[in-house]
Order: sequence, then C-alpha cells, then structure tokens
Amino acid sequence: MQTHTSEPNRRSIAQQKRRRYERRAMAQQERRRRERLKNIVNQSSTSHQEIETGQSECENQTLIPKPNKRSIAQQERKQYERLENMVN
Repeated sequence: MQTHTSEPNRRSIAQQKRRRYERRAMAQQERRRRERLKNIVNQSSTSHQEIETGQSECENQTLIPKPNKRSIAQQERKQYERLENMVN
C-alpha cells in the first residue's frame, strides 16, 4: 500500500505566492513609513533651527488646499445635479 506524499497543489502554491507578495508589500510599506517619519523629523529639526535664527520660510507661505478625490467627485455630482435641474 502506498502512502500519500504531500505535493503542493496549484491552490497552495498560489496562496504561498500571495502571502510572499503581501509580506513584501507590507515590508516595503513599513520602510516607506519609516523613511517618511525620518524626513519629517529632519524637516522639523531644520525648521526649528530656521525659526531660532529668524529665517523661517513658513512665515511667507500661504497654504493652498489641494482637493482630494472625494471632494472632487462631490463637486462633480453637485455640478451635474445643477445642470439636470436647469434642464428640467
């Protein structure tokens, strides 16, 4: 009588690939997050030095809000509704 040898099937191979891909993606995401945090820390330390010396660039800059996808979609919906109301 022959015993069954465990041979990975297509489903388990695909699952292993997905898990490997997900682990790599998570590791890359974590590296990017750490890099961003490091950049924020470096920027804040240089801006503190600028403020102490009185050469801050932030004082003369005005913040311009950048619309995100949700607000753009909302504006488009409102515009479309206005056009429909004008036609009707």
